Amino acid sequence: MKKFLILLIVTLLLLFIGAGSLYSQSPVGKWVDARYNITLILNGDFSYSLSHSNGTSRGMWSSGGNQFCLRDSSGTTPVCYTVISYSASAMVFRDTSGVLINYKKETGVQADSPPIKKRKVKGASRVIAEKGKYKLKHGHLRSGIDLTQFIIGLKIKDREVRALKQKLVEEFNSMPAQVMGQLESIGQSMDKVHNATDPVKIGQVRQQIFAALYKLTRHMNEEQKPLMIRVINRYIKVFAYDEANNLILTNRDVDGYINYMAFNSELAGQKILVTNAVRNSVTQQLVGSFVSMPLSQKQMLSSASLIWQLTEWNWKRLNNNQKIQYINAYRSQIVKNFRQTSQGAGYGQQYTPPKNTSGKSLSQMRAEFNAKQNMFTMMQNMNTNSHALSLNIIENIGGTGNYWEVTDY
Repeated sequence: MKKFLILLIVTLLLLFIGAGSLYSQSPVGKWVDARYNITLILNGDFSYSLSHSNGTSRGMWSSGGNQFCLRDSSGTTPVCYTVISYSASAMVFRDTSGVLINYKKETGVQADSPPIKKRKVKGASRVIAEKGKYKLKHGHLRSGIDLTQFIIGLKIKDREVRALKQKLVEEFNSMPAQVMGQLESIGQSMDKVHNATDPVKIGQVRQQIFAALYKLTRHMNEEQKPLMIRVINRYIKVFAYDEANNLILTNRDVDGYINYMAFNSELAGQKILVTNAVRNSVTQQLVGSFVSMPLSQKQMLSSASLIWQLTEWNWKRLNNNQKIQYINAYRSQIVKNFRQTSQGAGYGQQYTPPKNTSGKSLSQMRAEFNAKQNMFTMMQNMNTNSHALSLNIIENIGGTGNYWEVTDY
């Protein structure tokens, strides 16, 4: 079987694994804490109803990492809990005051679960090739293009679409049944991915797919690689690869991380100078330490381009009053949890100038040093909880936490 088809099969399997992980052990259902007489019903459309001794609440629920949040329909600030443990039948939350809530799931109670929405593709039924009883349609092509653009995170060029179409027709004419089956399954799997909204989970699925494709083709000469891989490689450069955890560090995620950390540092009241020298230095340090980083940091870093894309889009969308709201909420709910010292910029790290100044002034070198220290300190203190809470805050004041609302492909 040709390399192109082998890669499609591997991609398909990963899509099913990845898309499944977005929905596995779903919290949808009825949960009860008998000790506090709390009943929580979580629906598949992310709505909830909560009843307890002090009253009732209705609104929307969200989760990310080990953070679980309830946002009342009245528009108040989301109430977030730390998830201590979770399984299909029990989950333990800790609120901000340290109280543990032990939920047990009631069996036989089904909450509303919306069907997977199938994406509409213009001209999907148009036939582009025929072989015997099989018809290759435009919708099949778009499934392959969708997968390619999902991995890249950008819309590809028209000439690349035409080249992929030509290659797909060649493969179809050679093995029509196999190609049709694979593309139809990929289309179904991509529908599942598009129905997910959590950017961290979406980023993890993308990582699984791209890392597997990279592992399969990294030792090939570029001209020998399947066309889809060559197109992807035009947009993404792999800086580091953690084979044990199936994680890749790319140029786009490094850029996203630097932008995201610089943005958050400024929100925290410590604007940092991001020069080309800072970017190069941070990049080198991330590449050198990626494999040995804690897993949670690697997972966050591997989704950084996606997280930054969503954050930047939301920020530009907010008006001045909403931006002030976001900054105040960010500082009160996230910055207070950072492990900082009182030393100001650099988070207390003492600056020692290097022997070779390369013609830079002492103040410039100190600013660059502080920028790098701030970024790495923030990364150590930020986790998926911080990202989930940040997105909940911005969504509550007029933004969106849905990654697919901000993409242009």
